[in-house]
Amino acid sequence: MNQLSGICKISFTSIRLFLYVFLSLECIHFIINISLAAFGINTHTEVSHANTAAAFLLIIPVILPIFTFKQALFLGASRSSYFWGTIIFLILASCIAALLNTVWYYVEIHILSAYKHYFNIIRIFEWNKSGTMGIFLYQFFAYLPAMAFVHLLFSGFWSRKGIALWLVSGAVISVSVSVGILRQCIGLALQFLLYRSHLFISIGCELLLTAAFFFTCWHLFIKQRQV
Repeated sequence: MNQLSGICKISFTSIRLFLYVFLSLECIHFIINISLAAFGINTHTEVSHANTAAAFLLIIPVILPIFTFKQALFLGASRSSYFWGTIIFLILASCIAALLNTVWYYVEIHILSAYKHYFNIIRIFEWNKSGTMGIFLYQFFAYLPAMAFVHLLFSGFWSRKGIALWLVSGAVISVSVSVGILRQCIGLALQFLLYRSHLFISIGCELLLTAAFFFTCWHLFIKQRQV
């Protein structure tokens, strides 16, 4: 348990500077925009600031394999501890982001909507149909597979298998986007995951994806990766 908490502390230290800069810029962006909107200068619809802040979740799994892995092993942590500590840290990050966006969603509809309107993934994916707890759970479990996939890609960034994975992923995405029937299949898959009215079916599918990505990451890269 000490090693796992140590991994979480190292992980936060690794992302801290990036996080502070990212949030500071977004805070400045919010203050400027809401001030202009209050004076009726800039009232156009924009992306929710909490959604933009949540986008930092995709930066975290880029930073951890590149900076935290070697540091953790250098300080004496095992590969298994790094793996599970990273999973715990990503889960905590997803939880905080989902909680932040849930609270901010109500701030937008009850306070900020008097000045301007926002695009929020909660409304776009209709996650608000299941109440406050549903809003939180939909977000929390939707963020996890995205972070797990990015973590998988960057965990193999310096290895041949990782390069092969990048090439395969790029080829699959390129072909899927260019071929009409495959594009429709991807659209249906995303619709099934994100617009699913049955909360627990959506959660189950996203958990399976998350587990598959982490399992692949462990066996392909972390378990055998050389420092």
